[in-house]
Amino acid sequence: MRLFLSKRSLFLLAPLLLLFGASSALSYEVENINIIAFPNETLEYQLTITNNETVNRHVYINKIFIDNTFTGRAINIEPAVTLDLIPGASEVVNISIPVSEELARGIYRTLYRTSLFISYANKTDSILLDAVIMSKAVEPIEVQNITLIGPDSVNPLTSFNYTVTLLSNRASINPVINILVSNESSIIYESSSVKNLSLGINVFDKVIKLPDNTLPDSYQVVVSAELADEVVAQGTADLLVEPYVMLNRSKVIQEDLFGKSVFKSVVNLGTQPVNVSLNHTALLFEPLLVTKSLITVTQDGSVINSQQVSLIDYMVAETILLEPGQTAVLEAHFSYGLLLLIPFIIIISFIGWVILTRRVRVQKEIISCKREGDEIVVKVGIGVRNVSMKSIHEVKIIEDLPLFAKKAGGFGSIKGDIDRKRGIINFWVGRLDPKEEVLISYKFKTDVELLGRVSLPPVTVKYRTKDRKLRIVKSNTPAIHLIKGGQ
Repeated sequence: MRLFLSKRSLFLLAPLLLLFGASSALSYEVENINIIAFPNETLEYQLTITNNETVNRHVYINKIFIDNTFTGRAINIEPAVTLDLIPGASEVVNISIPVSEELARGIYRTLYRTSLFISYANKTDSILLDAVIMSKAVEPIEVQNITLIGPDSVNPLTSFNYTVTLLSNRASINPVINILVSNESSIIYESSSVKNLSLGINVFDKVIKLPDNTLPDSYQVVVSAELADEVVAQGTADLLVEPYVMLNRSKVIQEDLFGKSVFKSVVNLGTQPVNVSLNHTALLFEPLLVTKSLITVTQDGSVINSQQVSLIDYMVAETILLEPGQTAVLEAHFSYGLLLLIPFIIIISFIGWVILTRRVRVQKEIISCKREGDEIVVKVGIGVRNVSMKSIHEVKIIEDLPLFAKKAGGFGSIKGDIDRKRGIINFWVGRLDPKEEVLISYKFKTDVELLGRVSLPPVTVKYRTKDRKLRIVKSNTPAIHLIKGGQ
């Protein structure tokens, strides 16, 4: 940005303007590049000179006078600046004023009056420039304030801000700003970043997030500024970290054909003890299948405590005190071995029940099947045997005739009653003693052409036991095999 002479410079320049300003043929514009300098550094300006006359002007700049209340001296510009300006022309001149050790010695911070002499056409113009020269004792940066935004104490689970106020005695410098949070035993946070500082007061905010496992304690925040690997400024502030609670819960279920294992864990990641609850709700049948349930407390891989727990009303509900850094794990193991045996137990029980309760064995078979003219004659045999150790009573054998049966008869030793309306034959046996067997046979005819495999209905046997309970047993279903033109 290009600047005209400052208000202060104009004030100092007023007497000279009375001499030169109104009649000056040249006009000047000054831009301050660097007006603050330490020993062995330079004050830098940019001067624009414009020829406002109608003739050429030869401009000569070779001397600067710099002084303050205490001292002053003339400084030659080497090599001297010479300009030839045609009417209306402008030239830009960069002016550097070296600052010597002698000039800055013993001075803390001093405002100088710097006079730049410009000669042309037997005239001399004097331009006043601002300058600040500092001794080596003055640091380039000062940490003026470090302020924690918010309360005086913080919780590591949340981020918090610090505001850092820096005073820069130089323009456009880029120090490394270090922030360190520590106590006597450990460093819990540190960061470094490059900041571009302008001349004067500089304020910036720093967001700090401490590690979750930060222990409650008093800490110190140190902010330092480095230039060329040298700490040039430093400031401190106090920080109080409060105790806090943070729990991490997890659940893992491992299940296969033979069983299930449930693992529920709670880790105390905070900095103070806390009561935690561990619970598991079992399924309806799981209490019968549990093989092991316990709670184990560990810290740094070592077992602190282990205890068996029980399922009460289908639940495990335990509350334990968990210290910082400790982990509590609830284990519940269930075996499906008993469930896998249930189908086999049911099958074996059913077979046993059948064996123990079945008292009658019924067998039905085709004795013969042949053609007689245009009809087919089928002879059927039925055997009923009491295989139990007790007598059975009111034995009734019911034979369902096939739909294609035309006539039935030809009974053996036991006659049957034919119910043509219902299509059945009833055989009344009465009582059968243990191991006693009755054999029944009969014939039926049909004029239906039977080919291939034709199944007959099963025979039904009804009887009563000694305690008058009715039992019903059915036989197998035999089949007729015929081919065209023969048996």
